[in-house]
Amino acid sequence: MAPLKYSQISQTLGVALTSDESLLLRNLLAETRNDRRSVRPSAKIVPTAAISVRAFRTLCAVILMFAAAPLVLCAEEGKKDPCTGDLAATSPAKDTPATIEDQTKAALAKEWKTANGANELLKALDLLTASVDLHSEPRNKVNKEVLTHLINGDPNVDKKDDPNDEHLYRSAMGNPDKRGRPRVPPPVNLLDTLSKANTLTKPTDEDQKTLYHAQLFTCTQKLINNMSPPNLVDINYSFGQKNDHNYVALYQLLKACPGDKQPDYLGNLEILRAAFEDDSDLLAKKVAARISAKK
Repeated sequence: MAPLKYSQISQTLGVALTSDESLLLRNLLAETRNDRRSVRPSAKIVPTAAISVRAFRTLCAVILMFAAAPLVLCAEEGKKDPCTGDLAATSPAKDTPATIEDQTKAALAKEWKTANGANELLKALDLLTASVDLHSEPRNKVNKEVLTHLINGDPNVDKKDDPNDEHLYRSAMGNPDKRGRPRVPPPVNLLDTLSKANTLTKPTDEDQKTLYHAQLFTCTQKLINNMSPPNLVDINYSFGQKNDHNYVALYQLLKACPGDKQPDYLGNLEILRAAFEDDSDLLAKKVAARISAKK
């Protein structure tokens, strides 16, 4: 593997470094170039990290980055693209969901991973985002259609011996009657849960979280770069409306995602949903920046 460069590390960290932290990074790179067999900083460098807590954490992140460098930079060296599987592999396993909201999110995340499920959930998301400003009665009709799509997309819907998630979805939507009217207040914000459901889990360790965030948005940027200018203009406008219209922007992003016939299409949809959950404001800025770059 080619030696890492200062510019690669600082860009992947995604933070502005102070002059002391920049010096720390450069010194560490110099040390490791002299001895590629170890990523442990020498006794001269460690006291430098005591300049600030932030500098020390930067040192930890850099050390981790050397261990994870093949993962983050593998696309540059002709290896497997990290956006097609390694991102999921680095995420810790999700705990067994306990609440109805968590169970619903886990079921939807599983459904998003199948071709038929993704197709049905996109239809459900379209209905929900198109009805954000509707009054109760029209929304009841929408709810009925949404529930139908959730059930039809369930991988186990046609398997008599396997339980499906119909009862879970009904509970999440407030046990709607035949007209789609909730019998009780829905315990789950279905629009939010459907938009963010994914099988990736952000690490709890701060340094690993930094790497996860950087890699997630590197993959997201690649997808945005392949979207057409007309689609990006519409998406940017929706993000600018804020509130529930952010979900409209997310739906437009998913619809604009290229390669619906490609094997990594479902994974790409998941990356966009995970980015929306992780930092929707940064996602909006990525879209806006891409529009400016195309002018």
